Amino acid sequence: MTRLTTNSQESTLGDVLAIGPGIYLIPFFQREYRWAPDKANNLLDDILSVVDGLVDKHFLGAVIVHGRRANPTDPKVFEVIDGQQRLTTAFLFMAAVVKVLANCKEYDEAAKLAQNYLQIGRDYRKSNLRIHSSRLDRSMMAAVIEDLRSDVKFCEALKPHFLNALPSYGPNRGPIRNNYNRFKRFFVDEFEQGGLERVRQIYEVFLNSFTVVQIDVIDPTDGPKIFDSLNSKQEPMKIGDLVRNEIFRKVSDEAPEKVERIDEEVWQPFYSSFEISGVSHFEKFLFPFGLITDPNLRKSDVFINLRNQWNTIADPVEIIASLDRYKTPYLDTLFGSNRSGFPKDVSLRYARLAQLGAPSSILPFTMHLGRAVIDGEVGEEAATSVLNVVESFLVRRAIVGHEPTGLHAVFKRLWSDLGGDVCAASVERAIASHKTVAWPDDGEVAAAIATRPLYNSAITPFLLLEYDTYHGGDALGSIETIEHVLPQSADADWKKSYGEDFVASDIDALPNLVPCTGKMNSSLGNQTYAMKRTRFTKDSKFKSTREFGGANQSWDRDAFLKRAEQLAIWANGRFPHGRPTQRAGPDPLLD
Repeated sequence: MTRLTTNSQESTLGDVLAIGPGIYLIPFFQREYRWAPDKANNLLDDILSVVDGLVDKHFLGAVIVHGRRANPTDPKVFEVIDGQQRLTTAFLFMAAVVKVLANCKEYDEAAKLAQNYLQIGRDYRKSNLRIHSSRLDRSMMAAVIEDLRSDVKFCEALKPHFLNALPSYGPNRGPIRNNYNRFKRFFVDEFEQGGLERVRQIYEVFLNSFTVVQIDVIDPTDGPKIFDSLNSKQEPMKIGDLVRNEIFRKVSDEAPEKVERIDEEVWQPFYSSFEISGVSHFEKFLFPFGLITDPNLRKSDVFINLRNQWNTIADPVEIIASLDRYKTPYLDTLFGSNRSGFPKDVSLRYARLAQLGAPSSILPFTMHLGRAVIDGEVGEEAATSVLNVVESFLVRRAIVGHEPTGLHAVFKRLWSDLGGDVCAASVERAIASHKTVAWPDDGEVAAAIATRPLYNSAITPFLLLEYDTYHGGDALGSIETIEHVLPQSADADWKKSYGEDFVASDIDALPNLVPCTGKMNSSLGNQTYAMKRTRFTKDSKFKSTREFGGANQSWDRDAFLKRAEQLAIWANGRFPHGRPTQRAGPDPLLD
């Protein structure tokens, strides 16, 4: 069994904070520290319960981290996925202990506690604190450190290493500073009651009797899964959050103003462009993007793969630019909106892929192709012919009822299978080389049109709109509703008029379906065909529906079968590509 973690043992806070020459790195853009006064007060009550012997110990919860590989000369870095609130609170509590001891002139004791639990021996990325806070907390953490450093004699006891906070800017008041001051007041009160021994008793209990489970995940993308399994009430990190944190990690020690500027001017415009109708499509972009460089990539390995790609890139702008190259072909495949500025015929093909609800498995290929068109590497005619093949292949499968299962294997490496020969014939051969992936022939398509219940199929609105266009219709947008000519709840009169060979499955089959507006659909119901025909002919905005009424004086099984034949001829002509026939010579993609 593959393990998700390298360690998940319960540890005391003392052991967690005193991690040797190691630090806890809270990603630059992670949410801010939010411990409210009631939570801080509850913690103090829990501490006193242990100190006064009411309970033996207290469990604070889990801390999920990812131990990053570092240079041998660097300290061990634990990137915090969850547990920021607990770790920061523990750090503030011990900072308050140090301050109170320094105020009591116990400089050696204060310095030793600071060296063990607040700092490492030397600076790492401009700070030697054991916790590197996120951007929103750095000014407040710097204010806490400045309060400790204000005692000159304490600083002398710390030599040769001082406490150095990360560069920061912005407001320095908020929960971090508030809780630090709250903890200081708590110790002053306890000192007045029991002197230094009481203070020591409290911090020893805190370090030795308060525990957490530190979970060190091998893959940081497993952090959110473990987070969910622990039933945390906080919002878990998403893969997109991990990507953003990774991109900015290499400059997290730069001046915050610089990092913020890159975020506001480069990252945010890039990220927000994935939001369509209030829904972000960035998360789903990452897997097909990863497949572009590694067709064998597993979805669970996306983040690790991307991180490895970016190891040698120090500039966040360069990383974002590499992602941005494939953004518009991705969105155009999903929505057909031509953000890529494709030529007219190419744009139309992408729009049709979006309209037919093409499976996401095609994305690595359409993203590759779209980028090649943008870069001028593939011409309009070649791209159009290739997309025609893909569209026809998908539509035929949808008509016959084949699930998209197996298409991932086809499209994840289709671009590389072409070997630079980007044309319709090469795409046909490459798809056909997957012997277990069905590519329905004309007979299968005709049979499915006549017999399959396509009413609830996702492909049906696309087919009816394309059929309407074939008849010269100009109805823009999508089909509002689909009308059953033979009603879904056909009464005795309808069944009689339809014929003695009435077949229930005909009701939801394509020949019995016509596009119409929602208003017309609700008013037709179980009306006789004569009444429906009048409405179809005179009132429908769809030309194919008007022509249906004009061509069919009655609607019975014979008319149904005749229309089934007409639709089959149209569909096989409109989506003409089938599995290539046997060739005289060997084909390297097939053999």
